[in-house]
Amino acid sequence: MQRAKGTDRILDILDFFESADGPATRNAIASAISCPRSTLYALVDTLIERGWLTQTPDGHISPGNKVARMGLAYSRHAKFEAIAREIMSNLAKETGEVVEFNIIDNWKQLVVLSVTLKEHSYLRAVEGTMVPAPATAAARVLLTDIPAPILARHIPPGDFTLNSGVTISMDEFMADIEKARKDGYFVGYKLLDDFVSTIAMPVFSRRGERIGAVSIVMPTSHLEAGPQPLVEKLGRTAGQISEFLKLTHWDFGQSAYDKLVNARAG
Repeated sequence: MQRAKGTDRILDILDFFESADGPATRNAIASAISCPRSTLYALVDTLIERGWLTQTPDGHISPGNKVARMGLAYSRHAKFEAIAREIMSNLAKETGEVVEFNIIDNWKQLVVLSVTLKEHSYLRAVEGTMVPAPATAAARVLLTDIPAPILARHIPPGDFTLNSGVTISMDEFMADIEKARKDGYFVGYKLLDDFVSTIAMPVFSRRGERIGAVSIVMPTSHLEAGPQPLVEKLGRTAGQISEFLKLTHWDFGQSAYDKLVNARAG
């Protein structure tokens, strides 16, 4: 029984860092997971020794190299990511633009996959990057079923100020989400900055859930002729990935989606 409790504590520590914004002290971790300090200290020492955690000279704890290696192992074994990346690569070659697969995780956009051609390497978002939801087109196509009060409760106020310094209101954000729901896609002109724009379209699970979004990221100047040709190509890609999801279960994306549903139900 004691072994099970110890295992639970270790998983609690790793779960804490899955959603933490940055390094934390041992005391902060102990408080967050309601763990006795003596127990927490011993478990953290073990995790540091095994490479799952690392400690800075000033005593702050963060995920270690073993966590990164486990992520790479997950990518090697997860069939969905491999198929989705292949489909996205075809779109990147066809359009010459950066293509991402995004989800909403902890109320931010998470870049799960990114396919970048050499000429646009400067636009690439590193896989694993989290971006404030109001600054993304993907969030607007993925949050269509979440009421404004819940979004206001979970999205930090500072996230509504874009890199350009412009602050958008919750009403503006909700209007964009409604437009995305009606159109089936969203064109985010200059959301990240004046020189970068995005187009996002949802990908659906076998149960019809908006489990993720495919996004094209490009220089804003590439939209001067209008977005429709890119929207059509993006639609084919999103459809192909949705068709594949009818045949398989993607635990990672489903878990993130379920968190949104639970927040809505609460």
